[in-house]
Amino acid sequence: MPSGSAPSWSQAVYLISPLYQPGSLNLHLQQRPGAGVSLTWGLWVLDQVLAGLQAAAASDIIHLDIKPQNIVLDGLTNIRIIDWGMSQPHQAGKSVSTVVPGGTKWFTSPEQLGAADAAPSTLSDLYGVGALACWLLTGLAPLRRELETAVGADAGLLQVRHLMRSGIRPERAGHLALDVPVQLGRLIDQWLSYNPADRTPPGMDPTAALGWARTALG
Repeated sequence: MPSGSAPSWSQAVYLISPLYQPGSLNLHLQQRPGAGVSLTWGLWVLDQVLAGLQAAAASDIIHLDIKPQNIVLDGLTNIRIIDWGMSQPHQAGKSVSTVVPGGTKWFTSPEQLGAADAAPSTLSDLYGVGALACWLLTGLAPLRRELETAVGADAGLLQVRHLMRSGIRPERAGHLALDVPVQLGRLIDQWLSYNPADRTPPGMDPTAALGWARTALG
């Protein structure tokens, strides 16, 4: 194209995405102040998210950015996982990329931050679901209280990584919300383990992790 000439419309690229209503979990719950999330509804959301991630894993894809903004309600009976911009292909449950992608504060697995000696995998998505579960059922994302106490509200990913490397664990969901059953609180705490191998029963292949998690939720 000659210098200074305007691009033609035929060369423009558009990205069109559906309009989901009532929208993301983050927005939906912000619009319902004081309305609390029932345990039954929260477990249904988590099961739907795990089912979507399980389907993606069957196609050798890991999402790597599970958070309330990326889980949307499509009507009142469907959950969609959006924003696959950080997703990576994987083989045998492990990422084939050597790039550590980072992620979103509070919801990013230690291995994505370089705080664990492991490559991103389906177990990273399981950590994201654990963080989502903690946020959904208690109203508080994991490590948020610990980090803001230690550093302040402006803490970023580097401070999150420092806490993880220091071995500081988030408060168990069952301690933050009394209506979370003890067994469920322990399960979420297991998904939030800093060692990816500890997020599932010993010896479980990472590709089976999401299916096991759905069963464990009951």
